[in-house]
Amino acid sequence: MATTRREASRGASIEDLARSVAGPVLTPVDPGFEEAAACFNLAVVHRPDVVVGATSAADVATAVRWAAMRDLSVHVQATGHGATVPIQGGVLITTSRMQGLRIDPHARLATIEAGVRWRKVIDEAAPFGLAPLSGSSSSVGAIGYTLGGGLPVLGRTFGYASDRAVAFDLVTADGELRHVTPDDGELFWALRGGKPNVGIVTALTTELLELTAFYGGSIFYDGRHAASLLRAYAAWSPGLPEAISTSLAFSRRPDAPGVPEPLRGRFSVQLTVAFVGDAADGEALVRPMREAAPAVLDLVGPMPYTDVDHVHYDPEHPLPLAHGTTVVEALTPGAADALLAEAGSDATTPLLMVQLRHLGGALARRAAPDAVDLRAAGVPGLLRGRARARRRRGGGGGHRPGLRRPGAVRDGLDVRQHARSRPLGGGPPPSLGARHGRCPRRPQGAARPRPPLPVRPLGLALAAWVSIGQVRRRSGARAKGDPVGRDAEPSPRRTRRSSPPYCCPGRGCCLLEGLAARCVAARVRLRL
Repeated sequence: MATTRREASRGASIEDLARSVAGPVLTPVDPGFEEAAACFNLAVVHRPDVVVGATSAADVATAVRWAAMRDLSVHVQATGHGATVPIQGGVLITTSRMQGLRIDPHARLATIEAGVRWRKVIDEAAPFGLAPLSGSSSSVGAIGYTLGGGLPVLGRTFGYASDRAVAFDLVTADGELRHVTPDDGELFWALRGGKPNVGIVTALTTELLELTAFYGGSIFYDGRHAASLLRAYAAWSPGLPEAISTSLAFSRRPDAPGVPEPLRGRFSVQLTVAFVGDAADGEALVRPMREAAPAVLDLVGPMPYTDVDHVHYDPEHPLPLAHGTTVVEALTPGAADALLAEAGSDATTPLLMVQLRHLGGALARRAAPDAVDLRAAGVPGLLRGRARARRRRGGGGGHRPGLRRPGAVRDGLDVRQHARSRPLGGGPPPSLGARHGRCPRRPQGAARPRPPLPVRPLGLALAAWVSIGQVRRRSGARAKGDPVGRDAEPSPRRTRRSSPPYCCPGRGCCLLEGLAARCVAARVRLRL
């Protein structure tokens, strides 16, 4: 009888692998397997054949060679913040045990191993008056974030996180460890923003900023002012200097103990601000938005960089969610009306949050060739969305429960597809795979090439998050220093799989798909 792939991954060969690496090697029958494969997004449950808990670059290289000999696909995960597609079969290499970090205060460099989160880098760089270009949540893995480009809190001022990368330690598909620098040309190009399918990065060396503090935070408004605030933001943001990075979000927070009373169970608007400069100058820049509507909570002021998480207040604990992002080039009155109709105070929507993020500035400049795509046209903004999803239990592929047409939603919202429809810095080097041993087979879960969109990207960045399932908040008072209740934990209760409560029957379940269609149909364009 022919041996199946799953059978080939068990038995003596597993024992050989376990003897060859320092970290644990687990199969589905082993205790701790599910915990080892778990990711931050609880709507995604990985079911690989083998999990290898790498402790070093040598472990990673050994696991890659072992998988190649058995024709198994290879996947890698540090924290799982970016997980959207469940892994089915193959080898999952987890890098969370790789916690090496070295700060060189004289050269202003940090060398970061694959499992390190930004919080550790921030805390260890701060005593030297230095800071990394981290994003809205410091619980995200530093390397995965940087490989995707990395959109920082201070992005308009300093550019993408990948702009600061100076070297990578990389295990390629042939199981060889390479030290990649700008002299490596095409490979270095791909690692700065290209993210998937080049290899497994085991360490990153990146520049640090001479920065200890900035002026920033969030202002929360009652949702009934959403229309006036959106129009005020559209008029205010185009004239802002590069020293300030901002976003505007519509959010629906649950009626739960962990959420502060002014926001609990209500629709609200959140303005985020991050300004590098004198606090008085920052206050003057923010004044028009403070005057646009009365604030429910005003948390903007001087803050040390170690408190950077208090700008966006992203969730700290794992939760089930689905999210998407699209690029917009304009926020005309028609586009604003479409956004309000889909996600405003009177809308019935599955979206927990829709965020309009102002780009441009240093984000639009390409200092050196790289694979970052969101500056190809100097795009000034990004629309993002997040919605609640059912928590997946058990294995199995297919689309996420609670989402109709997930493929259409993903295709409509993926920011990167806009870049794939046109050249970026001359386009990807065609010889990359041949020269560096890139696996000719597309790893499971990797993005497929998409046809060019028949539209130009709109001018702001629009994002939405959809969360699936019941969520319970911590009982009692919220954590100290957590005024907006981001210390929320997902409920352990089992949720019924039937009757998805967050589905929009007949037209998909994400704002951005419908909004993008309306914007395209109306040909709304306004350069910010």
